[in-house]
Amino acid sequence: MAAASRSRFEARTKITYADGKLSADLQGADIADVLTKIGQVVNARVEIGEGLTGKVTTSFQSFSLQDGLAKLISGEGAGIIVGYDQKGTVTFIKLSRKAGGQGAKVVAVKKVRAGFSQRDLEKSLSLDKVKEMMSIFRDRGKQDQWVLAAKQIMYIRIPEAKPYLKELIDHEDDFVRDEAVREYVRLVDAEDADFILDLAEDNKWQRRVAAASSAMPLVDDPRQIPILLKMLDEFDALREAAIGTLGVKRCQEAVPALNNLLKVGDAHTRAGAADALYLITGTKYDWMTPAERRDLALDSLAGGKIVIETGKYTPGERREAEIRLQQKKREFIERLHLTPEETREFEIQLEQREKYVFEMTGMRRTAIGVGGGGRCAT
Repeated sequence: MAAASRSRFEARTKITYADGKLSADLQGADIADVLTKIGQVVNARVEIGEGLTGKVTTSFQSFSLQDGLAKLISGEGAGIIVGYDQKGTVTFIKLSRKAGGQGAKVVAVKKVRAGFSQRDLEKSLSLDKVKEMMSIFRDRGKQDQWVLAAKQIMYIRIPEAKPYLKELIDHEDDFVRDEAVREYVRLVDAEDADFILDLAEDNKWQRRVAAASSAMPLVDDPRQIPILLKMLDEFDALREAAIGTLGVKRCQEAVPALNNLLKVGDAHTRAGAADALYLITGTKYDWMTPAERRDLALDSLAGGKIVIETGKYTPGERREAEIRLQQKKREFIERLHLTPEETREFEIQLEQREKYVFEMTGMRRTAIGVGGGGRCAT
């Protein structure tokens, strides 16, 4: 059952997080699966509440974490609003359309403690605390405390604690093992070269992804290259991890395979391959199809319209913003080489896209008086 569920998940969601940038390509993806995956790639603690259901369809590349999460609001049929503060609290809000398609309403909210905030990154358990934690994991009489204690493993960041993390990798509890692997790969060095290779061949797909995305970039070992190249033919998450790491390693051997992915891969794969090839060769590759460039233009212009109509501007500022947006639209039309007929069709699609995004975000256009500003309403 778990394997079947994982197969469906991998086939429908593509999410990566690297260098502080979130990328996603979602087609009818289950929101709970999306949040779970985001939690995995950014090291966030995500709890999915009952009733948090629905599908989301959207695509974006190399957004900041906050902007990327907010982008998910434009998903089809349902979405999430994300609030993020410096204390590492993330708010996920599921939306559904109101009767008649006017706006949206909040139907579920979950706040979670995220491991990607700067404050959390600066925290680390002392070696004494780690030893105290180990006494819990070694005592089968304290099994009821294992899960709670495992949630603290993410704060083990001192190299002196590596032997204890490695011990937990073989713990009898699945959750404890997985947490230990996820943190251990962030502390690997040259002495772990053989361990990394073993992890890359592990039966658990999560461990293989962790090896490719987190451990291999930290250790130079020529034995990794054939494994990474083989991963390019694997499932989405592993292929994306391998693409990124081959780029970071400036692997010339990967150039033919990456060039092939530019021709046959999906949009998300092509974008990753183009980024990797740029790191390796210094050449920028055009990975978008004309339809994808057109869709990106529509998203960009619709987003600009929302900013203008919901932001607080003076009348003069609003006119300047509208002029800049019109100039941006003319530039898009010129770059897309649209005929007059295609331009009219583009205008219609843009109006439809603006209306759709306004409905999905629960925003509505409001009359703007002198000195007034837009207002976001639900």
